[in-house]
Amino acid sequence: MNIKLRTILALFGAISITLATAVAAVAPDGTVDTLYTTGSSVSPCQPETMKVSKIMLTSGKSGSTCTVTGKVTVLETAYPQQSVSGATVTITWSRPNANSVVKSATTDSNGIATFTTSGPSSTYTLTVNNVTKSAFTWDKSSSTLSKIIQN
Repeated sequence: MNIKLRTILALFGAISITLATAVAAVAPDGTVDTLYTTGSSVSPCQPETMKVSKIMLTSGKSGSTCTVTGKVTVLETAYPQQSVSGATVTITWSRPNANSVVKSATTDSNGIATFTTSGPSSTYTLTVNNVTKSAFTWDKSSSTLSKIIQN
């Protein structure tokens, strides 16, 4: 008599994980007797959380025009805080003369979304309004939300 052990693992997106084990005895004539089966399931999976870990602003000047670049870094909140690529980051640039502009960009493979704006030398503020990605939630309370640069 042969005893066979089979383990089956099925993963359906980020929704469900099922693990089943069956032990069967196979007689010489080919008939099968199932000795026992076990199974467990975990469903649904909780969404991952992400945060804005850093905002970096740099500026350059050409004549009377100043160009400001903002880099917003998005990481998972759980250790080891992996980069989140493909997240949409929406920001507001507050520029001179009470002029504001809203922009969106997608994070790259390093979790960085890049934004630029230009105008006269003055104070520029980048404020993060929202971060979205399927199967993720944005942890706004643990995020860096704004950064100011003076030119």
